[in-house]
Amino acid sequence: MSSPKPVISVLGSLNIDLVSYVPHHPLPGETITSSQFNVFPGGKGANQAVACAKLSRTSDLKNSSVDVVMIGAIGADAYGTTLLDSLKSYDVGTDSIIVNKDGQSGIAMIIVDEPT
Repeated sequence: MSSPKPVISVLGSLNIDLVSYVPHHPLPGETITSSQFNVFPGGKGANQAVACAKLSRTSDLKNSSVDVVMIGAIGADAYGTTLLDSLKSYDVGTDSIIVNKDGQSGIAMIIVDEPT
């Protein structure tokens, strides 16, 4: 009889990264236009869980040597759904993520300075 697989449990944040690419960081009160805008699933905890899942599997995400589980909280909104879908796509367990029906998922505003 084989032993159960080890489990990596990650307790941490789940956020949506809103990334703007700008020629310089805006000064107080300054409005600038970004050259590009992207939305990515992220958060330190979620990123760590995905990294653990990737490193514990073959290139096609099969034959895992461990189970990876994410513990955290999200809102019952579109960003929360995006975060769950992203984790599931890497075979990260999501049963321990609390969905706060009255809350919103966390966001991180990221400004990337791309000087010309």
